[in-house]
Amino acid sequence: MIFVLFFLFTTIGSASVMATGDNSPTTTYASNPVIIKVLIYNGYDALPSSVYGIESSLNYANSHNSVPNVKFSYATSSYINSATLSSYDVLIMPGGSSGISYLMNPRIRGADIKKFVSSGKGYVGICAGSYAASYRVAGYYYGWGIAPHVSSKAVCYVGQLPIAMTSNGKNVLNYGGIQTVFHWNGPAMYINGPAFSMAKYANSRTHYMNYEAIVGDTYGSGRVVLSGPHPEVYPTKPEMLARMIMWASKKS
Repeated sequence: MIFVLFFLFTTIGSASVMATGDNSPTTTYASNPVIIKVLIYNGYDALPSSVYGIESSLNYANSHNSVPNVKFSYATSSYINSATLSSYDVLIMPGGSSGISYLMNPRIRGADIKKFVSSGKGYVGICAGSYAASYRVAGYYYGWGIAPHVSSKAVCYVGQLPIAMTSNGKNVLNYGGIQTVFHWNGPAMYINGPAFSMAKYANSRTHYMNYEAIVGDTYGSGRVVLSGPHPEVYPTKPEMLARMIMWASKKS
């Protein structure tokens, strides 16, 4: 059974797309699945390949029943503020030109993102979205701090690399062992406080072996996932991204 949802996206400067589907790989499909509403930033400093990959991953998760009794609806917007966020459960900030570009972009209201997450909503940052959300990027700048217990190291490496999933990563993301992912200058992260690791860099190509590749944190009543690598880019991990969103949404 396929459900199609349409949301009227009325804020100036925004455009929306929507996709939904069945979601039950191992259990009986429920007649009333959980709907997680996702807003994806798609402004001038976001990477089109990352935005497209996120959309494709959510389409895949819906059509292949990747997460039991959960389906995802999504929209994109080039403006992120309290008005555009008001109807959504999770904000995704994709890979982009840089974390500092997100921080300096007048169309992205960092204060509104902080209020959104603090109120109990979710945030998923990929690459530039992780830099911008972390407490600080060591030696460069401070981020929004919606992952208050996570700091970042700037990395210069493009290509595929292995990450080692932790026990928390296995529990939350349903991936274990060593996974090959695409990396595009995303952060190597380190934790100071109650944040937790989901995956670590498993070799020295980034020069930060054993630093965190994927982390989870909390801000106020909300949940935050930061990923240095790109699970939405080949070799894609659509279920991994879907479960990041599910955990951040607090609807799991």
